[in-house]
Amino acid sequence: MSVRSEEIPLRILICDSDEKAVATLVSTLNQKDIVIKKDVARTIGQALSLLSKDDYNTIFIDPLNMDLERGSQFILEVRKNLPNIVFVLYVDQAKVEENSAEFYRGERFRFNHYYYLDKGTSVASFSDELESVLNSCQRWLFRSISQETLCRFIEEAKQTLESKEEYTSAKIDEMKDVLSTRDSKQAFPSKPNSQMRTVFLSCRFAEKEYVNGLCELLRQNDFKIVTGKEANTYISKAILDRIKKCEFFISLMTQYAQKSDGKYITSPWLLEEKGAALAFEKRIILMVEENVVDIGGLQGDWQRINFNSKGFLLAALQAVEQLKSYLGEK
Repeated sequence: MSVRSEEIPLRILICDSDEKAVATLVSTLNQKDIVIKKDVARTIGQALSLLSKDDYNTIFIDPLNMDLERGSQFILEVRKNLPNIVFVLYVDQAKVEENSAEFYRGERFRFNHYYYLDKGTSVASFSDELESVLNSCQRWLFRSISQETLCRFIEEAKQTLESKEEYTSAKIDEMKDVLSTRDSKQAFPSKPNSQMRTVFLSCRFAEKEYVNGLCELLRQNDFKIVTGKEANTYISKAILDRIKKCEFFISLMTQYAQKSDGKYITSPWLLEEKGAALAFEKRIILMVEENVVDIGGLQGDWQRINFNSKGFLLAALQAVEQLKSYLGEK
């Protein structure tokens, strides 16, 4: 049995003076078994003091709240002197965009490549977003730091969580075996067969009749359904990760807003998700409701199925048959 990089324990330092944001982050981290330590520093001085006394492999920081210049200097110096630490910029993305020229000025251009967690994320999506960021941190650690350090992380996790089943001695020994070959292909297991029947369903959840019927049909044909949560801003990292991991992508493009000519556009959110699926080169099925236009270009090997309210069942059956065709079952 292979051990995944997601099992690497995280020791987290939070650097932020925003009490509400810190409370939200700490509360959600408490729900994550992979986090074995978390401390909070309200100032750069406190952060430096904690770093001198303890080992951390992950830092969440808001450089805006810590004074942009001082916060940036702290990040860059820690990256230079303690390269085994991965950073997450825990910021209000709207504020970053408003001041992007200053935020990314000079050496801070490197922040373009950092992991981000948006403080503006909705309560409903925050746990999923955090989970996605934590998994990214674990993958970075797995790729970037020495075997000796990784083994030390595992030993510390064993001591801290020895009462928990997932960190038994057998599990730790198994993890060490994988870490010893982490640079080989075996360290990154190939995609399991179960992924071959996963479908990301992009839809407006208000369309309950359509959505529920399609989901039931997919389940009856042994497909696993993955969805996102609707938002009003941008596609979150968690949703991007879900689309990327799924084998197939179905977009249920229903009527959203009427145009002056009587035709309809679909939700911009669905178009964003479709664009992501295209970028990830997924096999895509578009189910387009009658009179919906402006759904974007039809590049690639896409299947488009038109429907109206009376013909939805037939369209759903066609979609399932197309999925089976992709799998070679038809």
